[in-house]
Amino acid sequence: MRLAAWSMSADGRKSQARLVRGRARRTIPQLLAVVRKLNERRAGRSDRSADFRVLARWFAKAPDGQARYRPW
Repeated sequence: MRLAAWSMSADGRKSQARLVRGRARRTIPQLLAVVRKLNERRAGRSDRSADFRVLARWFAKAPDGQARYRPW
């Protein structure tokens, strides 16, 4: 009886199974986007902000004004 109540809608109320399915359908694309982003990071792709931070460190470590223009 409880399994039937869980899986069947009644009295204007959606079944728990339908609610879980709906939430999963909304959540799965978000989960896939996170996995895609993690895979891109592992594949060696970098974002611009990380590239600019590395470039800023190169400029900061340069011994003089002339050396600062070498990375450019």
